[in-house]
Amino acid sequence: VYLLSNWEPESFELMEYLYPEVFDLFDGKIISGKVGMVKPDQAIYEYLLDTYNLDAHETILIDDQPENIITAQYKGIAGIHYTKKQGLLGQYHDFCTVRKKINDFVSSKNLAVTVDENR
Repeated sequence: VYLLSNWEPESFELMEYLYPEVFDLFDGKIISGKVGMVKPDQAIYEYLLDTYNLDAHETILIDDQPENIITAQYKGIAGIHYTKKQGLLGQYHDFCTVRKKINDFVSSKNLAVTVDENR
């Protein structure tokens, strides 16, 4: 699991310092302000793939911005457009739909990975 974020380096470093338990979950991080590229520029996706030796056809980008998904798809990366759902008490995170889409992608590629429904 990798982080690809449009974030300036100073505030990212502060957040990483304040919440190491969150940022330690990632196998790698590409921060736009550190590499001088931003999503949806195709170069940042190429940089991610090259830096971590990822196969685009086995990679999924989960993002809330449709233009970032579209550019990732041009590079051969599957995309999941993450949105919040409207419920009776307001908006809520729709992690169940994201998990299902990841598992569907993994199944379609015959990859040996599953996303735990309880996380």
